[in-house]
Amino acid sequence: PAAFLPGLADSLNNYAVRSDDAGRHHEALDAVTEAVGIRRHLVDTHPTAFLPDLADALNNLAVCLGHVERHDEALPAVAEAVRLYRTLSDTYPAAFLPGLADSLNNYAVRSDDAGRHHEALDAISEAVDIRRHLAGTDPDAHSPNLALSLNNLAVCLGHVGRYDEALSAIDEAVHLYRALSQVNPDAFLPPFAESLNNLSSFLRLLGRTAEATRAEREADRLRPPRSAWRRFRAGMSISLPTRLTHRDPRGGPLTEPSNRSFRDEESGDA
Repeated sequence: PAAFLPGLADSLNNYAVRSDDAGRHHEALDAVTEAVGIRRHLVDTHPTAFLPDLADALNNLAVCLGHVERHDEALPAVAEAVRLYRTLSDTYPAAFLPGLADSLNNYAVRSDDAGRHHEALDAISEAVDIRRHLAGTDPDAHSPNLALSLNNLAVCLGHVGRYDEALSAIDEAVHLYRALSQVNPDAFLPPFAESLNNLSSFLRLLGRTAEATRAEREADRLRPPRSAWRRFRAGMSISLPTRLTHRDPRGGPLTEPSNRSFRDEESGDA
């Protein structure tokens, strides 16, 4: 049995991915919970080999717990993932800094779910710093995640009343998404439109109504068909039922990509 436990954990993780894609969040949670248990056992005997897999599964577990609104349990899971990725990235930064940034972004989302806005801001600020560094060396690979985290940073700054800084962050996200959408419109027009809506929110809050209206109109022109918009929101939204709108940028949620394993499965890299 020991020889096949790693494969079982991998297949359970993959089952969680597919269940989550299908909106079967409780099945996804059951599968990834079992994967975490197996990988934790494997780490007890071979920590060097299996710590990265455990960190990844814990990050996934936090996402699945968030999807079923078990936020109090999601936060400790992702906090453990952050600790593990931090240790791994200290030794092998090139291999594990992306995972650390992913888990920090996830920690920010989970902290925001729990109303811990200052913790969320600290985590997303670090994620932005890491992703900015990574994008500086490989922009094609890391600019999309930088844009996402900048959008989240703007929301977190808005939650603590730092609206001028929020505007600067969302403006940079819009700039990145504009460039990305020109290269790959199918992938990036939905988040580009979303970032324009958020830009409009902060401009309006700061009294710059004409600029806010222009951004909002551009977002409306870019908005994809309803089915594509639903798919985008299903993949990018946290479990809160509302999103940042022009009505109240102080109360909007963060956005997240599918977690790292889910994204890697989609691209064929896992």
